[in-house]
Amino acid sequence: MGSEKITVTEFSPRVDEPYETPEVAKRREYVYMFQIPDNLEYTLCSVRFQKYDLLNLNWYLLDAELQNHYAPRLFQDDMRCFASRFLLTPLCASITKAIITERNGGDKYMAIFDPSFSRRQEEGFLKFIEVLNRFRRKTSPKHKRLMASTSDVENHIYSVENVDDLLNGWRESYLPLYSQDPTSRFPSCMFLAVEFVAWLMTNVSELTSRQAAVEFAGSLISDGKIRMLQPIEALVDDLESSISTEGYWQEFHCGFFLCYFANKYVSDDKIEEKEPWSRIIQCEIDKKCSGLTSADCAYRLNSVEMKFYAQLQKTTDTGGHEYLPPNVPQFMEKGKIFYEKTFCATKSFEIGVRWFMANSQTVAETVRHWCSKAANLSFHMFPVPEDPFPHPLNPFAPPLQCPVVIPFKPDRIQPHY
Repeated sequence: MGSEKITVTEFSPRVDEPYETPEVAKRREYVYMFQIPDNLEYTLCSVRFQKYDLLNLNWYLLDAELQNHYAPRLFQDDMRCFASRFLLTPLCASITKAIITERNGGDKYMAIFDPSFSRRQEEGFLKFIEVLNRFRRKTSPKHKRLMASTSDVENHIYSVENVDDLLNGWRESYLPLYSQDPTSRFPSCMFLAVEFVAWLMTNVSELTSRQAAVEFAGSLISDGKIRMLQPIEALVDDLESSISTEGYWQEFHCGFFLCYFANKYVSDDKIEEKEPWSRIIQCEIDKKCSGLTSADCAYRLNSVEMKFYAQLQKTTDTGGHEYLPPNVPQFMEKGKIFYEKTFCATKSFEIGVRWFMANSQTVAETVRHWCSKAANLSFHMFPVPEDPFPHPLNPFAPPLQCPVVIPFKPDRIQPHY
């Protein structure tokens, strides 16, 4: 007000860009010849440089989603988020080393399929999923894991006629699970469905088969004795394969599913309203797939949101100033983990990680930690391409996915191969 100078700012509408003719678009297309390693031929490739209309993007919505809550829409295929894919297989390093050193054939891998193979794989898989979910056990000297073979214990001391006595015996035997994430919400004492089934087969005289134990556990859910952990419902735009139906959690499923004892002082229609449990990785064990085209295929992927925890994460600068406002959580690095709905000991298990905005070093540390734990549990976790198969008849396929020819002479093959 103290100056005689007046500044006037005029906001004019943005001038639309002229329509792009096919000739102009053709000039922006770059064509080149690409030679695949170990191949004498060249492949014709092309790339088009396309301009993005960044001004029309809803940056406010993107900023709000990234700061306040994860947006599942960001992790769909058309959003081109960062992604990595891994497979979990049995660790066969010792067998591979024997094949290389002895040079007497590659049929030694079948030796791992001994009678205890499936049980050992299932035990290791349960421990591995505990690592992914950041769960720990409340250990006690008298407690031990209950995935042992039914032949390890001879006495059956409980009966289905006395359910309360049976459940009290289970309370004294199992190792409760608890989460290392202070922001998650879970019941105080949780147990795994597959371990409960193993305990029933070992300690209940009438339940000598897995099917009988599963049916009895299902009756306990119907009678309101125990409950399956029903997580927060998946959002509308989440994966179509995600389990979000009410009826699914009213049945007993054998696998890495969390269960807990029902509170007899809280009615069934109020318990879920009071306790919105967090979502975690839960999957069945050794359920065969009815068909790859079925909507209920056991090998389709589910997904849950996850947080990436850095080893060392600074929250302030050298002057002591906070990087983020007080209302914004410090751990902002979030993503999603994709996993198969069923684990089978004779099949690889797929795990995928997607993130839209996270420190690559943090994600790498997380995956490196998983791989280390998998190796300790006799598993091999390794990365695989999003699409591992070449497309020789598709001219738009990436050049590096073309097949690589490896010539060999059949007469050089040894008879024992």
